[in-house]
Amino acid sequence: MYQPIHIVALPVDLVAFATRAPLENVAKYWPLVYERLRNYGINQKLVQIGAVATIGTEVYSFKPVEEIASGEAYEGRLDLGNTNPGDGARYKGRGFIQLTGRSNYRVASTALGIDLITSPELALQGNVAARIFAWYFSNRGIDKPCMVENWRRVRKLVNGGYNGWERFIGIIERLNNANSNF
Repeated sequence: MYQPIHIVALPVDLVAFATRAPLENVAKYWPLVYERLRNYGINQKLVQIGAVATIGTEVYSFKPVEEIASGEAYEGRLDLGNTNPGDGARYKGRGFIQLTGRSNYRVASTALGIDLITSPELALQGNVAARIFAWYFSNRGIDKPCMVENWRRVRKLVNGGYNGWERFIGIIERLNNANSNF
């Protein structure tokens, strides 16, 4: 008889420990992210580990943030779709993975049915940021290298390089070491 596999979310206290993020932020946002990963069918243990390490590396606080920089450096960047004056600042990085550029906001808007073009600040709302994150992980196939523990590939797909590698792999190691009974 077929028995569905029950997958459990990584515990909030473990995620906070591994990422060194405030427990209150993890308690508020990790369940939202987990639920969205589950909606995409990519909530396996190794995918959760990759997701937690990604968020813990991209935003140390484990909450959606707006890029500190003004966004002026993105002004006129055609590779980001920033074709109108002010697009650099308007579509600077936001969320758990720092969605950046008019074209990326447009693609996410279309995929998720959320008007991020008119209201890019929506990417800072927890539920929206979680939706963007899970969609991004699914859309880019980041779950696949997670499932074979190809952590360098995960980092490259998210970041385009290995920026933050030491923090990322440290979170992976803390999750693996502390979570042997998961």
